[in-house]
Amino acid sequence: MIAFLPRLYGRELRSKIANLHWGLIILLAFAGIIGIAALYSVANGSFDPWSSRQLIRLMIGFIMMIAVAVIDIRIWLSAAYFIFIFALAALISVELFGGVHMGVTRWLDLNIIR
Repeated sequence: MIAFLPRLYGRELRSKIANLHWGLIILLAFAGIIGIAALYSVANGSFDPWSSRQLIRLMIGFIMMIAVAVIDIRIWLSAAYFIFIFALAALISVELFGGVHMGVTRWLDLNIIR
């Protein structure tokens, strides 16, 4: 089933996934599950207000984490300056254009996400 997956810079995708630090991934999943259980408990045994959204965010985060982990380090190294400049510009734009809530400047309103 995984035999048809593409090669990424000479290494197969399944070998990259196999070489991930699975102990750390399991610990992170455990911490996330404890957080979801705490939210479930605070909501009096209901998934509706908080824990269902947190579960979705946890799953999206794990997919993104594994996707970032299997990308070759040379791609990250070639994009490092651009990522740094983008992050720095985002920090400066929050200071200049961010909304003030409760006396603190935070968040940019991008009309899609805040």
